[in-house]
Amino acid sequence: MAPCKTTPDANGNLHVAAAALPITCKLNNPPNGVTISEAEYFAPNSNTGTPCPLAVDGQSFTFPDAGGLPSGATVNLFVRVKGSYDPVTVIPVVENCDNQTVLMRIADGKSKYAFATVEVE
Repeated sequence: MAPCKTTPDANGNLHVAAAALPITCKLNNPPNGVTISEAEYFAPNSNTGTPCPLAVDGQSFTFPDAGGLPSGATVNLFVRVKGSYDPVTVIPVVENCDNQTVLMRIADGKSKYAFATVEVE
């Protein structure tokens, strides 16, 4: 595998160099039958998202889309899963790299989503 490209800060925001994009993200050990139903990113205070391409098996996605993001951009990355699982289960979404940096944790079994702020440098 490759070295990780994202770095979380003390506030939980993720930092990534524009030149390092795109990155591949995946569910880390999801329960059987759980897949990604939606992955997209939004500019702050926007209701219009840009979808991230999902893998055929629904276990990973590419952030950002092929259009990329410029240095200085800040976006909210949103991931939702589908499938049945124990609602107290926490599903980490990680960067697919050597140390698998945790990008966010899907901890609400009812809404089945999580988001993280990504700052492109």
